Amino acid sequence: MKSADSQSPIFPMCKLAEYTVSASSTRRRSLVRAQIKQTLDESEKRRWWYQDARAEIRKFIRVPGMRRQDLVAAAGRLRDSAATEIKKSAADSFLASARAIEAFLPVAESVRSAKVIAAAGKRGDARLQRCGVQIVVAPDLLFLERGSEVVVGALKLHASQEFKLDSEGLLNAASILHTYLHQNGDRPARAHCTVVDLFTPAFECAPGRFKRRMEAVDAACEEINGWWTAMYNRVRAEEAGKRRQQAP
Repeated sequence: MKSADSQSPIFPMCKLAEYTVSASSTRRRSLVRAQIKQTLDESEKRRWWYQDARAEIRKFIRVPGMRRQDLVAAAGRLRDSAATEIKKSAADSFLASARAIEAFLPVAESVRSAKVIAAAGKRGDARLQRCGVQIVVAPDLLFLERGSEVVVGALKLHASQEFKLDSEGLLNAASILHTYLHQNGDRPARAHCTVVDLFTPAFECAPGRFKRRMEAVDAACEEINGWWTAMYNRVRAEEAGKRRQQAP
């Protein structure tokens, strides 16, 4: 998610979904500011956190023979790795993934579907353009129709203790996911366009009607696009000032 171009706002799908349900202008501005800081400094949000949790949950959903207890065991192994890891950042990452898996357990079995085949897809940087904003969709798994290999849905895992999604936010995110697949030429079914908030834990599929939700997404993107350049330049100047102060 790198961008040196302040004229090209980039927003992760789930963070944008929270933005759409935030009534406070102050909160929305803080979300834009946080995203700009992440755009300027990839390490600032520790994007490599939760990668182990994502891998274990993807495997759980893809492999029919896996059970909830397998996730419990995976979380235990991550905690064991954290206990013996010398590097603090790596130990913290192991613990973060263990907590994400443990938080996901109550909804783990409900997220799976025997009607489709869950498969890894090369869409890690998949984006949807709306009103001047590049929405990073990046589904964790694709759902394929049995017998045809046609993409009929996707799964997105949202792992953030800071930016949690309520039901409305999850529904908006699932609407974005469905819209992305449709525009990509896939044949999405609403029941198979699923977004999971690991830490709530909760999940929603794309609703039956989401025109109003996508209108809210477009309104949010227009606002973000209007704020982005001035805020980007301000944050970049602030970060440059901090670096000068820290320089020997």
